[in-house]
Amino acid sequence: METHIEDNLAVRDAVAEWSRSEEGAGAEIASGAEFRAALAAGVPPERILFAGPGKSDGDIEATVAGGIGEIHLENREEMARVAAAAVAARVDALQQRLHEGLGRRRPLVRVGDAE
Repeated sequence: METHIEDNLAVRDAVAEWSRSEEGAGAEIASGAEFRAALAAGVPPERILFAGPGKSDGDIEATVAGGIGEIHLENREEMARVAAAAVAARVDALQQRLHEGLGRRRPLVRVGDAE
């Protein structure tokens, strides 16, 4: 039997309360489904990190539009896909980390016009 966090209200409520607190945790996800599960558990989107290879265009678009806090990029092609999603979602800045040997976090600034 598969268990989902939204099936356990006590766990969901505890995760939500902890993630909203000052010292609270966030969530690391590897798919759009996990993004939706983290949101359903009450984790604020700005405290969610999207990592892992094989991110689909749909998952990138949904997480960027949903206000994800950070995305770890596997290569420059994925960076271009995230930038395109940010422009489409009218996102001004998005925290990113490129794993292509740079090894440092850099904000993706002014990728779109947020008028």
